[in-house]
Amino acid sequence: MTDDEKRKFMLKNSYKYMSLDIFKQVIQNQTVRITCPLDFNDPFDSLHPNVESHHISSVDTVREMLIEHYNVTEEELEKAIVESDEKIDEYMADFDGEQKIREAFTEAFKDEVFSDVSEVKAIPLNENLFPKQKLTKWCQDFDNRCKKILNNSDYYEDLKNWRALSLTCDPKEVLMWSHYADEHKGVVCKFDFSSHEANNAIHKVNYVDVKESDSLKTIFKPFVKAWLKSSTTKYESLNKFLYSICHNFYEVGEFDISLKQFLIIKNMIWHKEKEHRFVYHINDKLDYISHSIDMDFLKFEKEHLKEVVFGIKTDEDEILKIKKYMNKQGFNVDFKKAINENCQLKIIDCDL
Repeated sequence: MTDDEKRKFMLKNSYKYMSLDIFKQVIQNQTVRITCPLDFNDPFDSLHPNVESHHISSVDTVREMLIEHYNVTEEELEKAIVESDEKIDEYMADFDGEQKIREAFTEAFKDEVFSDVSEVKAIPLNENLFPKQKLTKWCQDFDNRCKKILNNSDYYEDLKNWRALSLTCDPKEVLMWSHYADEHKGVVCKFDFSSHEANNAIHKVNYVDVKESDSLKTIFKPFVKAWLKSSTTKYESLNKFLYSICHNFYEVGEFDISLKQFLIIKNMIWHKEKEHRFVYHINDKLDYISHSIDMDFLKFEKEHLKEVVFGIKTDEDEILKIKKYMNKQGFNVDFKKAINENCQLKIIDCDL
C-alpha cells in the first residue's frame, strides 16, 4: 500500500479498547475521553533523555534520509553536494553571478515553484548559498530547536497542556484486551475517522529502541524522515532539493517542531499495539472537543461508530441490553464477539 492508502486504512479502522462501564458512557454521550500524557499507563511514555548528555547528529540523519529518499549512494550524495557548491562558487565569481544564479534557479524549477520569473529575481542572494554550508546550518537550527524543547525546565509543565487519544488498527491483540478492556469483559469499538474533523490531527506512532547508545538519533530519525519527505515531494531530483535549500525554501521555521512530535514516539516494547494517536494542545480551538473540569472528550456522530466487539468474558445479559439500547438510539453498527478458538482470539458475528 502507498502511504496515502495506509493512512486511509488507519483512519477507517480506528479501534478503541475500553471497559463496559466506559463504553456505556461513550454511547450515551457520543464522546470518547482524551488523556493528558502525564496520565498515560506507561510512565516512560513521552519522556526522553536529557539531550545535554547525548549527541544529536541531525546532519548525519538528514544525509541518511536524503540517500534513502532519492535512492542514491553516499558517494553520489557527496558528489551532488560538491558539484552544487562548485557551480554556485563559479557563479558567484562571475561579475553577473547573482543574475546567473537566478537564471539557474528559474531553469531548475520552472513552473514547479515559481509562478512568475519576478519571484526568482526577488530572491535575496548572498555568500551563504552553498548547499553543504546551508545543510549544516539547517541541521544545527533543527538540533537547537529540539534541544530547546527537551531541555526546557517547563517540559513537564508543558505536557500538562497536551492531550492524546490512543487508538489502534488491531482489534485482536490479546494483551490489549487484558490491559485496556477489563480483562476481556469489556469491548472494542471501531471508529471511522476518515470523515471526522479530527482526521488531520491523527498520527501513526513511531516505535523506537531507546536503549540504543545513540538514543536521541533513534528517536529523531522517524521525525526527520517524515519532515524531509513532506519537504521534498515536489523535488524529483536530489539536485533540485540542494538548490532549494540554498535560498531558504525550507527553513526549519516552516515546520512546527513542538511537543506534538514527541507524543507520537513510543518505546519499541509496545510495538504490538500498532497505535495511532489524536494529539492536540488545550489552546487549540476545536469545536469537536468538549471540556469538563479535569478532562477532555472527543465528540463523534453515530455514523462514525461502525462496529462493537464484545469480549470473550463480556456478560451476555449486558450484551443484550447494550444491543437493544443502541438499536433504539439509532446506531447502525455491526455487533461482533471475540471467542477463544484453539487458543487463538477470533472475532465472529454476535448472534445473541
